[in-house]
Amino acid sequence: MADKALKDQCPEMSFQDALKAVAPMVNTPPSSNEVVVPKSKKALAAQKAAQGITGGLNRKSAQFAFSHVVQPERFGDMGKVVDAINRHLVFNKSQMRFLLNKGSC
Repeated sequence: MADKALKDQCPEMSFQDALKAVAPMVNTPPSSNEVVVPKSKKALAAQKAAQGITGGLNRKSAQFAFSHVVQPERFGDMGKVVDAINRHLVFNKSQMRFLLNKGSC
């Protein structure tokens, strides 16, 4: 169907010319905006590492990327939970320090 439309537009075009116009060349180097898919796992890992280095990953983009994994509505404000855990740990550590210092006197 597409070849018929092309033939209607350019009746003087040969079949080989039409094929070259429609189908991409086989052994042509990729253009600057074309993405080359690496064939091996090693090449794929190297490409991902290069993208990570050049693109960078800050906290905000990481939170956005994994927002579907971590569901904040399930826990509410995680800051309160972290603060409570830290307070508990600091209190226990200070109690241990107090008991150790008291016992060594």
